[in-house]
Amino acid sequence: MKTQITLKQLKQMFSKRIAIGYCDASHLLTFEEPIAYTAGVYGWNNDIYAIDGCAIVTGYRNLCGNINYNRSRVRDYNDKAYDIICDNSIDWDTKKTKVKTLLDSFIMQALNDHECEKVGL
Repeated sequence: MKTQITLKQLKQMFSKRIAIGYCDASHLLTFEEPIAYTAGVYGWNNDIYAIDGCAIVTGYRNLCGNINYNRSRVRDYNDKAYDIICDNSIDWDTKKTKVKTLLDSFIMQALNDHECEKVGL
């Protein structure tokens, strides 16, 4: 069950935070459960998923990610996850494994691209 945390707590918990818009990675995160959420005066802001020491922050407002990943690349990964989930020729456990592998690849790509930006490549 997810608990409410503040933005300050989120920043203290995770040094690497990938910001993704609401539902942009819905298929990619199908088999993951959010560990927390943030809220403000207007209600729910975002969900936080903890994956391999990195936070994926997805929502409407105050994403507070220090890694803003290219939306078209997120869509590409999400579309691949959708294709895996909708493939009726493979069993559920295999789908979970394939989507998890895809999610790990997405995170590595986002972190690598972020490091290249910092260095100026």
